[in-house]
Amino acid sequence: MQFPIDRRTAFGGMAGAALAYGASSATRGQTPESPGPARPVRTPADRVAAKLGERPSVRDKGAKGDGVAMDGAAIQDALQAYDNVWVPPGIYMIDIPLIIPSYRVLAFSSDAVFCPAHDDMAIFHTGEVSYASRILAPRIDGRGKRNVTAFDLRGFRHRAEIQHADILECARGIVLRELCWDTMIHMPWIRQTTNPIIIANGSNAVDIIHPGIDGFDVGIKIQNGPQYPTTSTRVWGGYVQNGRHGIVDEGCYGTVIDGTYFEGIEDADIVLARSIRPNLSRTQHYVDKGRTAIRMAGTDGATVIDPLMTSGSRSIGLYDIDNASRNVTRFESMTGAGVNQPLGNVGASGTLVREEGGVFAPVLAPARGAVRYERQEGRWRRSNGQMSVALDLHWSGAQAGGALAIAGLPASALLPSAPLPALTPAIVQGGAPSGAAGPSFARLGQDGVVRFFTLAEGREQPVAVGASGSAAVTLACLF
Repeated sequence: MQFPIDRRTAFGGMAGAALAYGASSATRGQTPESPGPARPVRTPADRVAAKLGERPSVRDKGAKGDGVAMDGAAIQDALQAYDNVWVPPGIYMIDIPLIIPSYRVLAFSSDAVFCPAHDDMAIFHTGEVSYASRILAPRIDGRGKRNVTAFDLRGFRHRAEIQHADILECARGIVLRELCWDTMIHMPWIRQTTNPIIIANGSNAVDIIHPGIDGFDVGIKIQNGPQYPTTSTRVWGGYVQNGRHGIVDEGCYGTVIDGTYFEGIEDADIVLARSIRPNLSRTQHYVDKGRTAIRMAGTDGATVIDPLMTSGSRSIGLYDIDNASRNVTRFESMTGAGVNQPLGNVGASGTLVREEGGVFAPVLAPARGAVRYERQEGRWRRSNGQMSVALDLHWSGAQAGGALAIAGLPASALLPSAPLPALTPAIVQGGAPSGAAGPSFARLGQDGVVRFFTLAEGREQPVAVGASGSAAVTLACLF
């Protein structure tokens, strides 16, 4: 079947199609003559990136961030409405406590700050419980308001996080008040705040990672509550400086403090009061004021591993441990002049494992002739009733004859009591000393002199010193 088409109809149809194509091309920035490349197909990654770029903001609910408007209600609306909320730059006046719902992410711009509008308020708090929420890079400035708490949280738990908080001039910084479990406080920076961090009343498995705390009464306070014990608070690294007490544990279980640096503390860096099985590892205590680095009162089962206190004006010393503390195990390295001195009061509490060591320049004893030393290397180490000495001595120009004996071990290496003669022969490294007629060995005497012997016809004979020679030996003894 044929349909007759006149010229007007045909021309109108072609013109309409051309106009339609031109409009479509113009919409894409193209011309009919040069249609351009085809539009690329968006990948799933492109769509995810685009979606993340559309995260909602507190401004979407009416927050102003101008430092004047009361933005609390608008920010609370955003927290209730959105899973992932962005806080753009601005100064946000908070006039009501902000409740953190479960499974929320609130992320701050580096130029966004929350300020309290009133005295006696908390900026953030929780209802009964808040699961797995994350507050990222919050900035909170007390701005002269009194009795302000930045975070006052109950039941903030199960992968809940506060990351990179910047808190200034508050009465309290981050308070985990009750039953906060599996919670991480990552790199908080808290300044000029009376109580920067408080962990209390059954808040368990809390990690405080690399804190930066400056200007306070008690830097980190860990408390049992009237209802629930507080267990396994762990402080990893960071610094606590310029306050009355650094970290105070009041009767909690299994507190760990690992690698944290203390400076400018007026009384005690770490206070363990009736604590159960705390563990301190590699804490560092810069001494310029204060009474003691580590204080224990009625503590049971504490372990202290390798603390470092530099010499200074601590009126008591590294430790102040009372006689009511039990089962305290200590290990401290005493290397370096003045390090960990004075030791302080260790109480009657328990096991002492102590390591000391140092270097010295060994010499022939007594020196004979114009002795020249090509090498003088000596090291000593004492730990838990055992002592080891390693020396490597090369000489020339000595007067031959007499027994080979090497001195130079410092008197401090022989304290608190002189070592007894070695119970087993030393291991002679690099062969027998010059002048030895057969297999040789060495002993460390109570006077701190290493003497060399050889076996001849089943009897010990002193090794004679040679005009030139060498002796390299490592020996161990009990004291």
